[in-house]
Amino acid sequence: MLVMCMKTLEKENLDKVFRAYDVRGIVNDEIDEALCFAIGYALGKLFEKICVGHDHRPNSEKFAKAIIRGLNTSGKTAVFLGLCPTPLVQFGAMQLGCDAGVMITASHNPKEYNGVKVFRRDCKRIEWEKIKEIILKEKNEIASRFEESGEPEYEEVEIREAYKKFLKTNFSFTKRFKVVIDGSNGPMGELAREVLSDFGFEVSCIACKVDASFPAHEPDPSKERNTELCKENVLKHKADFGLCFDGDGDRIIFIDEKARFIPGDYTLAIISLLYEKPKVVTEVKVSKAVVEFIERKGGSVVLERVGNVFVRKTLVEKNCDFAGEYSGHYFFREYPVDDGLYSALKVISVIEKLGKNLSEIFDDIPKYYSSPELRIRVGEDMKWKIVEDAKRYFAKSGKVIDIDGVRVESDDSWGLLRASNTEPKISLRVEGKTKESYESMFKKFVEFLKKYGVEVR
Repeated sequence: MLVMCMKTLEKENLDKVFRAYDVRGIVNDEIDEALCFAIGYALGKLFEKICVGHDHRPNSEKFAKAIIRGLNTSGKTAVFLGLCPTPLVQFGAMQLGCDAGVMITASHNPKEYNGVKVFRRDCKRIEWEKIKEIILKEKNEIASRFEESGEPEYEEVEIREAYKKFLKTNFSFTKRFKVVIDGSNGPMGELAREVLSDFGFEVSCIACKVDASFPAHEPDPSKERNTELCKENVLKHKADFGLCFDGDGDRIIFIDEKARFIPGDYTLAIISLLYEKPKVVTEVKVSKAVVEFIERKGGSVVLERVGNVFVRKTLVEKNCDFAGEYSGHYFFREYPVDDGLYSALKVISVIEKLGKNLSEIFDDIPKYYSSPELRIRVGEDMKWKIVEDAKRYFAKSGKVIDIDGVRVESDDSWGLLRASNTEPKISLRVEGKTKESYESMFKKFVEFLKKYGVEVR
């Protein structure tokens, strides 16, 4: 057994599953109780009080309690929140005075995956490098203590009612909207139904029952194909809009009353209408149309590398009004938590403030020719090589932003090629003000990727 638990603590495995802002891996092969225990043990060396929650995947509760056993071994106690969406762990850390929160989830990844997200109450980035260093340095001790560890010791706290009260305190609505919720079979769906019903909205739910096999669709609403069920129900129920949550509830994508998909970066432009001259942080994947829309209204935009921890860190450091990502993560100065439901209430506030349909608001934002985010499997090592080579290849092709991958900009188009932080893939997104400029930029990246045997369609 000792040899078995050492497998996931080896450097080769840690290098594979420790990402820029979380841990993800295939259950048993790459992530197991031993690794979660080790992460808890290391976190206990860095923080005093930690709350722990988990999603609905089969191993999630077991992994959460392994985290707590590791914390206990380091002499720390824990607050156990049980089954909940990710935002409640972040809310719980703030509400309960914890130094950090730990969530066991693989978010939108397939059902064979699981993972660990850690949030600091001060919103600074978790130093995964330091956690990895502690595990490698004390690997034998950790493995031995894992074998000896008993039942986890924790204080169990119910946080849902406090969270619902928090939302009711911060938002109020006079209009009784008709809403469709797609919960992606994750833990946010039913909670969102309760909250929106409490506001007096007429709510229809789809995929709101938790089911770790994700039978309705892949739990990633940033891919438009996963919102088709919501679109159908928006039209069927003649709803004002649809809300599509991801698998753990920290992301949100909107469907307007015409059943149109609203890309996550366009939601930033919609939220900006709550502010006079907003300071906004977003990522290098953002549409130029969104940046120009915000700037035309007197706002300013700061570009950051992709990843919610980086966007949130910059939001706090630069004291910006709000921040967000193409994938549907949003943060706010007063509440720097990527909370899909809180973000939904912000957008609903815009709709009520302007007295317009969501489609009218969306139509006011310019649209350019744009590809979706194309995610291409190339292998873990190859993805980094391709991106590094691209930086050199495109160095003379126009303005180049290389804070995360390579974003090439011309006067009327741009393209971004970057390595995924969570999967062995590269991603490509291209946009142009005209069809010709879009196709020209897209062709440049297609030609470059052909050198690596990568076909882009």
